[in-house]
Amino acid sequence: MNQPESKSKDGIFNLPYEDWLEFFEANKSTDKFFSKMKRGIIDDNCQDHMRAYYEDDKILGVIATKQFKNY
Repeated sequence: MNQPESKSKDGIFNLPYEDWLEFFEANKSTDKFFSKMKRGIIDDNCQDHMRAYYEDDKILGVIATKQFKNY
């Protein structure tokens, strides 16, 4: 019996902070922006509001947002 083809993760999805840390550790030596982004995420308390853009199960971009009380 043939196995169904697995679909890759493409598009924008929630990104747990722990998964972002794994991504950060794998890429911090190749892109100095990662260290600044990590500090900003922690300083702004954005750990619970992160999204990632995936293509073929690879993270190509990350956005961290902050929820304000009145918005």
